[in-house]
Amino acid sequence: KIVDWFRVKNIILQRSDENIEDLTQMKVMKLVYYVQGLSFKWFGKPAFEEPILAWRYGPAVEEIHNLYSGCFTIVEDIKQEIPEETLSNFEDLNNDVSFSKILEFVQSRLGDYSAITLANKTHAEAPWLTTNQSNIISNDKIKNYFDENFDSIFSN
Repeated sequence: KIVDWFRVKNIILQRSDENIEDLTQMKVMKLVYYVQGLSFKWFGKPAFEEPILAWRYGPAVEEIHNLYSGCFTIVEDIKQEIPEETLSNFEDLNNDVSFSKILEFVQSRLGDYSAITLANKTHAEAPWLTTNQSNIISNDKIKNYFDENFDSIFSN
């Protein structure tokens, strides 16, 4: 559902600004990582249960990678109608007042960054740096890092 929220948000933004780039698999995985960290910071619990892995290009969720494997863009043509299930997932999360605050915060602070910029950002942060490649980044590492570095993570 979180990926669908970012997909729909990307389509909405593209419809009002032709300079907004298509959301990619790599970019959404970084945004999802920041959602997880912020959920630990603000609510003390994970936003989702799937593990985050320390892959070559930064934090990744294998299920997202597998779902969009081989796809560069993960959004439909903005002129087409948004699929019903995707829109329903977006609305479900948008209607969750607490969770929608996390999503909107991450989108507003990091949504304009490119996938490469976000990958480079995560490469400079302790959870990815201190986890061996392809291993799970522990929730404790993510929580501690976001608790201690919130201001620097989200300063623009």
